[in-house]
Amino acid sequence: MILLTGATGFIGRHVLRALSLRNVQVRCLVRKPAGSENPDISYVIGDVLDYDSLVKATVGVDTVYYFIHMMGKQKEQKKFDILDRRAVTNMVRACKVNGVRRIIHLTGMSDPEERLSHHLSSRKEVEEIIKSSGIDHIIFRASVIIGRGGGAFEILDTVVGRFPIIPVLNWGKTQVQPVYIGDVVQYLVECLDKKETINRCLRYRLPRDFHIRRTDATIC
Repeated sequence: MILLTGATGFIGRHVLRALSLRNVQVRCLVRKPAGSENPDISYVIGDVLDYDSLVKATVGVDTVYYFIHMMGKQKEQKKFDILDRRAVTNMVRACKVNGVRRIIHLTGMSDPEERLSHHLSSRKEVEEIIKSSGIDHIIFRASVIIGRGGGAFEILDTVVGRFPIIPVLNWGKTQVQPVYIGDVVQYLVECLDKKETINRCLRYRLPRDFHIRRTDATIC
């Protein structure tokens, strides 16, 4: 059984669609009641800030996809790092109670030699909590993920469509490594069958011997 968090988000929706094509049972953690016509997909009401709900959600689960970042709601903006810490700690505790074997996490890409922003510092802390949990894990790091429905894509699409001239300020000098959402989803799903990825931290590209198209190796 797989527990998918963030199932209604940008990444989660795509991963759920890909998992639905495989012969696996997927349980989605959601805040509001939902249903599916696919017998392999079920939904459970819960909240990562509610430890007891996570204990119930992880019963019988082998692998957790952890796609949680507490920056969505306006009231959470100033304390998202505290909420991030509480959420991942709750999940790790619940996973240990129910013997979950593996956590797959998607996080941001950062330069260890540079001072991290508040946002990236929090994401780095979440990653470290998972890595030090004693539970097998796979950490994927990605920069800007490009695809319809993603914030970066929709903003860029709107700007290009409405403005004949686009001003480029200081942020225009920022170097990023964009990656296509389809490739990210492929990595996240195919790693289920790759024992070589366990307890590894990987950037968005996987080794050539994984036979995944348009990829090269970068392991950190």
